[in-house]
Amino acid sequence: MEESDTIISNTVAGVHEVTAQTVSGKQNIDSATMKGSVIIISNTVAGVYELTAQTVKGKQDIESETIK
Repeated sequence: MEESDTIISNTVAGVHEVTAQTVSGKQNIDSATMKGSVIIISNTVAGVYELTAQTVKGKQDIESETIK
């Protein structure tokens, strides 16, 4: 009986450890995903601003050449 209690106790402790590691891993994945999303959004916004600036400059160049 005592051996059975030890096995049950060790099994419960193992389950708790695996659960804790799973939660920790999920949190790490969630954190990395959020950071990645922020970086992607930031880079996309920067790209849009750059494209907008290039478009405005190109439009101004075309208008300038048209006036000449």
